[in-house]
Amino acid sequence: MHNTSGCSSDAGPRDCQPAVAVLIVEYRHRVAVSALFAAAWVAVNAAADPLPANPAPLNQLNNQSAQALRQMQQPKSLYPPGALQPPSPAQATVRQGLDLQQQTEQRLLQERQRQEFIWRNRKPAAIPGPGIRPGLDAMNQQWQFQLQQQRQLDLFRMQQGWPR
Repeated sequence: MHNTSGCSSDAGPRDCQPAVAVLIVEYRHRVAVSALFAAAWVAVNAAADPLPANPAPLNQLNNQSAQALRQMQQPKSLYPPGALQPPSPAQATVRQGLDLQQQTEQRLLQERQRQEFIWRNRKPAAIPGPGIRPGLDAMNQQWQFQLQQQRQLDLFRMQQGWPR
């Protein structure tokens, strides 16, 4: 009676050593080949899936816009240049409400932009058409974000009575 190792059940341990050695070598070979295929599969998939775009430019833009809004809203600049009177308590209260509204609107815009950034980096990468470079989409997105935030800051300046 033969088993799968090629060694009969009535054979002694020494008679089966060459067959076992062959099985071990075959097993190691299969494991090595499987590991090579797995490594190649991982490498191909890693090359096919682009890394997410760098969020640093968006974070920098958000920080710059927040700083610009803070400068607009500083207590020493409660009124545009040329204002002669200090604000009355009622005017100061209105001003604080406007400041809070602007800060909230800015955070909402930045959060919406952050969510769009994340969404675009999670969706499957499409094969770009002829003449389209994937980097241009990221540059266009960053330019759109900057333009949106600049328009918002300009609106805030007008609301506060500042010249553009």
